[in-house]
Amino acid sequence: MGNLFSKFTQTLKGHKNVLFIIAAALLVELFSAAQYYFAHNLLEKELDKRNQLFSIISHDLRNPVYGNRLLAHQLLEQADGLSPQQLKAALEALSESTDKASDLLENLLLWSLNQKGMLEPVMREEDMTALAEEAIGTMREGEIIEVDIPSGLTVRTDRNMLLTVLRNLLDNAVKASPEGGKVALQARGKRITIRDEGPGLREGDARWGHGLGLLITRELLDKLGASLRMNNRPEGGLEITVDL
Repeated sequence: MGNLFSKFTQTLKGHKNVLFIIAAALLVELFSAAQYYFAHNLLEKELDKRNQLFSIISHDLRNPVYGNRLLAHQLLEQADGLSPQQLKAALEALSESTDKASDLLENLLLWSLNQKGMLEPVMREEDMTALAEEAIGTMREGEIIEVDIPSGLTVRTDRNMLLTVLRNLLDNAVKASPEGGKVALQARGKRITIRDEGPGLREGDARWGHGLGLLITRELLDKLGASLRMNNRPEGGLEITVDL
């Protein structure tokens, strides 16, 4: 009887070992499947991000580059017949187009650095009026922007990051505004508000859904721990609110 019990116990132990091996093998297979699933999804996301970036670059960079090329050819062909006023107007248009291409390349550089984990904010107290003046100063249509910032207002931020955000948001607001329209830039405490007189956002509107400027703006605001909200104004136009 004792021998029979001993054999039964050994048989049971043998089955336990087999079950353990089967369970371990299943766990290995499940782990491998999970690794493949996550790696596949990560690869798909990276490919989608790359394709999105290429699409944005080809769209955003095409206009200023083609514009520069066309203006340069026209200047070469017609330089002798242009009046000083016409020549000045053409050079101003060429300068504006070059500035846009330069801003786009700056956004692209910042986006690339951020993807590599090489972009970190350096937080300091910055004068908000000075930041606004610098952001507007490079814009040809800067005269349509009305600034309402209390004297002495400072914000704790990364100067270059916030400058890029302001330039991108103001540039979009100016583009959306009709001829004779105004853009309002207001700052109170840690809140920055930009209002334009454009068409606002319609359902399915892609105005704020694409573009390298918006992409890097959102990523920079994330770095700064800030938020971005956009709402249509009852009287028309779009209101953008940034909370630092």
